Amino acid sequence: MSNPGFWARVVGSLAGAVLITAAFSGCTINGPDEPAPSPSSQQPQPQRPRDLPVKGLTEQQICGLVKPEQEPQIGAFGPSPAPKDGQQDFPGCVWQSPSGGVPYGIGVSVAPMGIDELQGTKMPPAPETAATYSIGEGFRAVQAQATGAEGLGCVVDVDAAEGQTLEVNIAMLQSGALPNQEQCARAKQAAEIVVGNLQQQG
Repeated sequence: MSNPGFWARVVGSLAGAVLITAAFSGCTINGPDEPAPSPSSQQPQPQRPRDLPVKGLTEQQICGLVKPEQEPQIGAFGPSPAPKDGQQDFPGCVWQSPSGGVPYGIGVSVAPMGIDELQGTKMPPAPETAATYSIGEGFRAVQAQATGAEGLGCVVDVDAAEGQTLEVNIAMLQSGALPNQEQCARAKQAAEIVVGNLQQQG
């Protein structure tokens, strides 16, 4: 993967294995072309209202960013640390949907780079669901699906702090099991929950 700083975790089995999927992350694999700048980085963006307390969070702390009573809202349960792949080793956590329903996972991680830098590592998003909006007190969020791999999930990147981006994604075990817009709506809802809990921390 040409940009190892970016991650996307995809639930790899009903038992809860998690894989890194290049198509979902939007990274190129041995490609000659550099990723095009994201549209969100080509125009002035609203200033972050303050820094959220995300720097240095451990996996256990990230797994606490969705409270047990909030898990039904995201439809995923039982947080567990996201496994490492040898390249993207910053901490993350994954929640799984229950068996018998639509199989997906919700992942939360903190990328050690600013949101504009992170967006610059990604390929242009699928236009159907690409969006930029505010979450919580006014934190900029960039929503995207990988072009050609929309059925695999949706990621919401949040400008959480200086040099820190909160990444929240839904990753589908069965491609296309949810409509694209619904995938992104669930990722956004999870991001709103996480940001809300971080705001309460300080």
